[in-house]
Amino acid sequence: MKLSDLLYRNEYVLYNDDFPVDSLEVSTVCSDSRRVTPGSLFVCLKGTKTDGHRFIKEAVDAGAAAVVTERGAVYELPGGVPVLQVGSTRVAEAFMWSRAYRSPQN
Repeated sequence: MKLSDLLYRNEYVLYNDDFPVDSLEVSTVCSDSRRVTPGSLFVCLKGTKTDGHRFIKEAVDAGAAAVVTERGAVYELPGGVPVLQVGSTRVAEAFMWSRAYRSPQN
């Protein structure tokens, strides 16, 4: 699926804008860096015990095609992949899963 299709209804700021977000293909949406496979879109979620932003490097090393981060989070910007910053990664992930499963509301 195209990243641009998953981003429908999500406002974002693109970092590392050398990448064609409109044509970038992703295989799945993933918020657990241990489950990232090549081509995954890694979504950084803040939890009660840990923060997904701490695992950006691991996700990129595992083959993440792009990373979605949350505004205000502190993290090191990875090279080699597009980074999209949104207001809330939880809301963005919900919209992305809706698009991935072709929700009838869209």
